[in-house]
Amino acid sequence: ATLAIVAESGTRDLLPAHAAIAAGRVVRHQGDIYGSTVNLAARLCGYAAPRQTLVSNNVPAAVGPVAVLHFEPLEPIVVKGKDGKARKTPRR
Repeated sequence: ATLAIVAESGTRDLLPAHAAIAAGRVVRHQGDIYGSTVNLAARLCGYAAPRQTLVSNNVPAAVGPVAVLHFEPLEPIVVKGKDGKARKTPRR
């Protein structure tokens, strides 16, 4: 759903969106989620260009071989407390 929303953004009078996805453990509490995975996704999102989705370096392995997704490696992104490796995502 995230990929579709970002891809369609900037059309039909909508502002261009950007997103980031990280895979890992999260802490759930009273309907919210917390933890280093959430923090990483938030920090990567700050680097995403309009209509771009960045994913953490462990997302391609977590997703597995999906024919419609192509992950393009990027230069490492340095984020506080993380190795910062990111990939540009999915082109359909």
